[in-house]
Formats: sequence, structure tokens, C-alpha cells
Amino acid sequence: MQAGVSIILEKYAKDISAGIVKNIRNKKISNYKKSAVNASGALAKSVRYEVNEGGFSIYAYDYIFTLEQGGRSPSEVQREASSPGFFQDILQWTKDKKLNIKGDRQQAARAIVDSMEMKGDSIWQMYKGTPTGLVSDVLNVGVIAELATDLGQTFIDSVVSAIVQEFQSVAV
Repeated sequence: MQAGVSIILEKYAKDISAGIVKNIRNKKISNYKKSAVNASGALAKSVRYEVNEGGFSIYAYDYIFTLEQGGRSPSEVQREASSPGFFQDILQWTKDKKLNIKGDRQQAARAIVDSMEMKGDSIWQMYKGTPTGLVSDVLNVGVIAELATDLGQTFIDSVVSAIVQEFQSVAV
């Protein structure tokens, strides 16, 4: 891969990843846009990128897609609630969010799961399955078009440079 191309890919991958992390930490998409989704910080820490020969990849925990796609509907919660890890995840979330719970935390977590089974999660209640912008505000058609333009210009510059060098070597 040409040096110019790898520099461009590195820049875009880094900027997009940083933008997603910023949104995770700051974009208020839950609880009716009152809080960000950064309870434990684990999701933000999971965002990383790799530049390779064919482009770049951005990685994060899978549930970022649930957050981007507008949360979990009641039927999705009902399906997930039957898995053993779901309740534990909600229980851990109550700890990570530092919720001030009076009484038994497990009972509170069970009440949250029961509510989610009826209403969906708080993101679903707000967005009803439409994109939240957690990722799409950063990685969208406009950014991809800019990347394509920058890569195209780099390619054109390298072709012109090669032609000029060839011409100069023949002219001498």
C-alpha cells in the first residue's frame, strides 16, 4: 500500500474511532436524552481500529449496534431475558450506573427487566428503533465520500508523479 494511502486510512480510522468514543461518553441517548450510555466505560474502551492492506476496520462490543439502532424493543427484551447472562448484565449495569437503590439490588434489577419486557429499554422508548446517531453521526455517507475523494486525489497525484518522473527520465 502506498504511504499516502496508509496515512489517509490511518487518519480516518483514528478520527472515526475517536468520534464514536466521544459519542459513547457524551451523547445523551438514554433516559429520554438525559444521560450518555457510558455506565462502566467498557464500551468506550472496546472501540479500536486496524488499518490493513484493503482499508480499515473499526471494532467495538457488539451491543453498540443495539444502541445505534434505537435500543431493544419489548419483544427483543423478552427474547434476551431468557438468557442467563441478561439478568446479570442488568444487575451489573445498576452497579456501574451507581444507581442509589434502597433495598435489594437483585429485586431492583428484576423490576428493571420486567419493565423492559413491557416497554423496551429506555433507548427504545425514546427512539423506537430509529438510529440514535451514536455511530452514524460519525461514520456516514458524507465521511465515506470525503474518504473516497481523499483516496482518489492521492491516487491521481501518484499517477501524475509517475508520469512526470517517466517523462523526465526520457527527456534527459
